[in-house]
Amino acid sequence: EDGYGKYMHVSWKTDRRDSVHDPRRENDYGGEYAPYMIPRFSKKDGTVYFVMSTWNPYNVVLMRAKLSKE
Repeated sequence: EDGYGKYMHVSWKTDRRDSVHDPRRENDYGGEYAPYMIPRFSKKDGTVYFVMSTWNPYNVVLMRAKLSKE
């Protein structure tokens, strides 16, 4: 959710405006796909690093997540 408007486009049909979109795609939401975990950088404390592709605009982003057991 925090990625929308920062590195994935939010449709201009909403109140939020950004400039991260492909040409002529200002009314199409961006999305994410194809995450790939990088085992070498995973830590025993539950921190994992992975790359994830986005579209509108197309980009590959390095992500970090902290997993916990509940």
